Amino acid sequence: MKNSPFLKKKFKINTNYPLYHNKIHLIQLFNLVALFFLLPLSLKAFLLQDYKSSLPLFAVALVTLFNYYYLKKSKNEHFASHFLSSIFLVLMTYLVYTGGVHNTGPLWISSLPLIVLFVLGLKKGLNYILLFLIFTFIILYIPFDFLGKAQYPDDFKLRILLSFLLVTFLSALYEYNNITSFDTMQKLREELEYNSTRDYLTSLYNRRGYEKHIQSLQNPKGVILMCDMDLFKKVNDNYGHDAGDFVLQEVAQKIKSILREADIAIRWGGEEFFVFLPHTSIENGALIAEQIRMAIENLSLIYKSHTIKITLSIGVGEITDTMGLAEAISHADHAMYRAKKAGRNSTVIFTP
Repeated sequence: MKNSPFLKKKFKINTNYPLYHNKIHLIQLFNLVALFFLLPLSLKAFLLQDYKSSLPLFAVALVTLFNYYYLKKSKNEHFASHFLSSIFLVLMTYLVYTGGVHNTGPLWISSLPLIVLFVLGLKKGLNYILLFLIFTFIILYIPFDFLGKAQYPDDFKLRILLSFLLVTFLSALYEYNNITSFDTMQKLREELEYNSTRDYLTSLYNRRGYEKHIQSLQNPKGVILMCDMDLFKKVNDNYGHDAGDFVLQEVAQKIKSILREADIAIRWGGEEFFVFLPHTSIENGALIAEQIRMAIENLSLIYKSHTIKITLSIGVGEITDTMGLAEAISHADHAMYRAKKAGRNSTVIFTP
């Protein structure tokens, strides 16, 4: 059998960074690492009487501790991500401005791209990095001296900026690869899920799709239609199996076009179709069944200059408070066979 043209479906890929890890726990971990990293540095600077380094480091450590407990209580990872990134942006800007211990402060700025790109994603992380680069360029190259601004050799300024840009580029490239890989996997999962619940020829639901759909219904009351194509074997015998596939596709699409959005159409097997009409009375279900039967009866299918006519025998069963789904399917199936015995091309409502 040929591949169905109806399976050509477009899947939307999420362009935002997908948080496929447990992001809340990871941000909490970042906060703890920052806390236990900054506290010893703050203490060391304090013992060396370098208060301009000690106090800011201690303040940032306290803020990361606050962010950790806030995230633990609120689970607001969006705020915590931006808050953590802002903390590090301010800290790295401060280290560039003051020079830190012996003008080694700028050596720490390479950690900023790793942090903000991971917790914020590519687009938002790059915005933070761009903002930091603007601040850093102003500090390094705009001549002013205010509140102990550090002075650096020109070669050092250039090297620190180039090394920062290199780390940013590599981190952004890694993050971009993560995004595209995840989007590709997500698309493949969606396609696999779609194909696993659909009949490859008609694009209607298959048995697995039926089971998944029925289980999702809170109260599956309604009407069951069992539709069987009359004398379908003659189509295969007279025109070939490709013609049979063509007829199955056309009949399936015609049935689907008549149904409502909430109705479910399933290729039950071979030339048999199952239709579930939720929240429908037996009378209205019979009317829809007749509409389907007449539409197929009036359908003229042209295949390689051959006109093919096909009809349906339809059985109608009802799901009620006392009649379960399985029993209603059995009743509809029984009614469909009664339609066959009555001469085909007819609709029969199940009666005991």
